[in-house]
Amino acid sequence: MPLVERVSAPQLIDDAAKMYIDVLLQKSHEVRLNRNYTILNITVVVLFLVVFGGFLYYRYKTKPSTQEANYKIMKDQEFVLSKIRWYKEQNEKINQTASPITGLPALDSNDWSAS
Repeated sequence: MPLVERVSAPQLIDDAAKMYIDVLLQKSHEVRLNRNYTILNITVVVLFLVVFGGFLYYRYKTKPSTQEANYKIMKDQEFVLSKIRWYKEQNEKINQTASPITGLPALDSNDWSAS
């Protein structure tokens, strides 16, 4: 037997106690993570509901009344009818100046002198 045996360094805590503390710390970490994830999920859901609810409330409050909606429909119809009338008038002007043989619009002599 050798005269000098290896002496392990003194430990302030027992190995079993060290393992027990490690397990406790791991469980504590898992509990903390679960709590934080739960709080985060609840916060995201509440934020989503507030934003979505606010959007729906805004749309409800800015919804035009039936009179305003009918007025807008009438204005749109008037616009479309005025465009139809304008295109009809333009078409009639073209047809009045069109050549009876070819159907092409006739050119005025002023058109030739301008170029």
